[in-house]
Amino acid sequence: MGELGKNQAGGKQGTHLERKSAFDGIPRHLPALLRAEKLVKKAQKIGLATANGNKRKLTKATVAAELFELATRAQGRGWCAEELLATEIKKRERQLRRQEKPPRKQGWFFALAGSVGFSFAR
Repeated sequence: MGELGKNQAGGKQGTHLERKSAFDGIPRHLPALLRAEKLVKKAQKIGLATANGNKRKLTKATVAAELFELATRAQGRGWCAEELLATEIKKRERQLRRQEKPPRKQGWFFALAGSVGFSFAR
């Protein structure tokens, strides 16, 4: 099925040219940790977040152990780590969307044409 078919069937939220926000392309059905990763990646891509400046040496094993420890601590208090992270993601996404520059009202073609000196009578 082509892109047009996917968009009409609701399989995608639209191409990057149709989205109003850089964050619109992140699927809502993802598990919280994966959604957090994608949110951070998009925020970094548009300059709203930077890599953590923590000087402590991190390895994959250390991060994995810390994630597991956090899940264990949440469980010990009767909390669901997945729900806690999902709630935090919603809060952070709202903040990032407010910080995001509003997209141009014009399409990419008109923005590009205007930047090289073309003008269009309306």
